Amino acid sequence: MGNPESIKFDTKGFSCKVENGLAVLNIKGNAFRGISSINRNNDIIPWLDEVDNYSEVRGLLILNEKESMSEKAYVDFLKEIAGDNFNAENPKNTPKFIKEDIRAREITILGNIINALLGFNKIIISGIRGNIVSPFFGLNLIADFRFTEANTNFILSHIKYRLHPSGGLPYFLPLYLSHSKVIELLFRGGSIPAEELKDLGLISGFYDESEFIERVRAEAVEICKVSRNVVMSTKKLLYRNKKDFQDYLDLEQKYFIKE
Repeated sequence: MGNPESIKFDTKGFSCKVENGLAVLNIKGNAFRGISSINRNNDIIPWLDEVDNYSEVRGLLILNEKESMSEKAYVDFLKEIAGDNFNAENPKNTPKFIKEDIRAREITILGNIINALLGFNKIIISGIRGNIVSPFFGLNLIADFRFTEANTNFILSHIKYRLHPSGGLPYFLPLYLSHSKVIELLFRGGSIPAEELKDLGLISGFYDESEFIERVRAEAVEICKVSRNVVMSTKKLLYRNKKDFQDYLDLEQKYFIKE
């Protein structure tokens, strides 16, 4: 099912194509603005379904432009939806969103994409560059293999801006770390550099900027040589409790309403 041409598309926020047996999803521009577009439910979700059903695709590789998930991108997005009362340098209070519909879409659509990836029957590899803030930290953890540049930091930015952690982060982080470490990260915030991310088991490896894309693409092709039947059966066993994540999403959206 499917064909390479039908899988290709290119928008302001995303580009998608098939190469070397991999479906490549590249996140562009400001990822928060891109993800909060109402069109995301109508393009990315069906695209993931089509990729999953296309027999010639052995895996999904997620890449990003370097600043797309950064704290600057997040602050620009928060300023846009919270208005003039939002002070990024001294955020004393939880922001009151004057554009609540956009904030709601950011939370909901990101959750929908993660939920779709959770049911994906092929190997998912992420190759994430730049500094990554809380919501996309959670998205990254859904990948089966995760690579970053050597100078990448994952930033627990929700603490600074008085927002609850989103993007599935409180759901996925306990799958990798001890309860005490999760509590420390989610309540104290801070920045985790690539070397520490590797030591914690949160990424599979990191490469220098000069070779990053080439190395990640090569790794992805090699990883996806594993038997398709093994991949499908193993992922169904690993992610058999998908309903638990839907329950989590419902709860996350309730806390958005209370912000």
